[in-house]
Amino acid sequence: MNNDAPRTGVFTLRNSLYGVSRCPGLEFEDIIVEELEPGAVFVEPMQDASGQLGLKTNRWLKRRGVPVGDFAFGAKTRSMGQDLDLFFAAPAVSSDLLALSTLHDWRKRSKVAVCYLQELWISEFDRQLAGVADILRQFDHVFVGLYHTAEALSRKLGIKVEYMPLGIDAEMWNPYIGTPKPRDIDVCAIGNMDPGTHEALWNWAEDKGRYYSFTTVGGARLSVSHRIHRQNLAQTLKRSKFFFTFMAKRVVTSQRSAQEEFGPRYYEGAGAGAIQIGDAVKTNPAYLEHMDWEGAVIEVPYASADMPALLEDIEKNADWLEEVRRRNVANCLTRHDHLNRWDMVMKAAGFEATPTAEARRARLQEQAANLESPQAVPINQGRSKGA
Repeated sequence: MNNDAPRTGVFTLRNSLYGVSRCPGLEFEDIIVEELEPGAVFVEPMQDASGQLGLKTNRWLKRRGVPVGDFAFGAKTRSMGQDLDLFFAAPAVSSDLLALSTLHDWRKRSKVAVCYLQELWISEFDRQLAGVADILRQFDHVFVGLYHTAEALSRKLGIKVEYMPLGIDAEMWNPYIGTPKPRDIDVCAIGNMDPGTHEALWNWAEDKGRYYSFTTVGGARLSVSHRIHRQNLAQTLKRSKFFFTFMAKRVVTSQRSAQEEFGPRYYEGAGAGAIQIGDAVKTNPAYLEHMDWEGAVIEVPYASADMPALLEDIEKNADWLEEVRRRNVANCLTRHDHLNRWDMVMKAAGFEATPTAEARRARLQEQAANLESPQAVPINQGRSKGA
């Protein structure tokens, strides 16, 4: 193992693509560059004269079977401009890797290259891997954010692929830091909801004066700032009593097929101390490993006109629910912070954790230990961001 801090570059599309779904990955990049790896830099692809990457053009070609791996994203390519000990890329989707074609020497100038492909479903291999399979093979280590995808992708590419779930900035999501947050939102839902369940909750909220927060927009949404979006989501969940967490792409069966996965929503809700209700994805070994504490998710049906009554029944056990909140937060602080995922990257790359990473670890452990006491009070320390 190399005890010296590596010269690290984080490949990013943060100034080119602004989808809300990309915000968790950008949060991960922030933590790496701003805290975990002193001296780390962002590495951005070459842009064309308009300042955009031409991703839509390449995706259009890709959908039509054109081998777009040979197409540059801009009119020109350039050198990466520096030598790196560690080159890290965390593409949200596989086509993001095509932007590497604008940096003609990224692989030659990187001693170790690690890729973390956040989302790729087995059913989409033929379409999503067109033009990028050879790029993935250039990395020394490849991680993927869906458990069942890892083994299938390893066989498909003929290389080792490991599973790594996306984490959270557990310190920012910790509701016990700073001023206590009143949980004024009775139940929060993000994304698709069963229409019957939604109607029952809406009527419940209207009839009983409860607060039901839910998603009102769809499609490809853009964020004005990934930091603001994450801070706002953290604020919302810190103030939510219950939070729906269902398996990833639950109703999008055309994409996930029979694949049962759980996403970062589970860590976001737990990290904010919300009581999670929904799917305990027990068919997935990764869920059994990473969400293994009592009360991590309270199982309720996806479609249920009786959902308000179920919530009111769960609410009766107030003392147990407070224990669950603390367990949720403590487990995220010690097991599901971005630091824990970066540990996996550093181990694969052959580097030790930096002093700043170890300082973060100690801080998170102290915050978790504080929650073990029934009389624990909010603490004022660390890098708390957002209200």
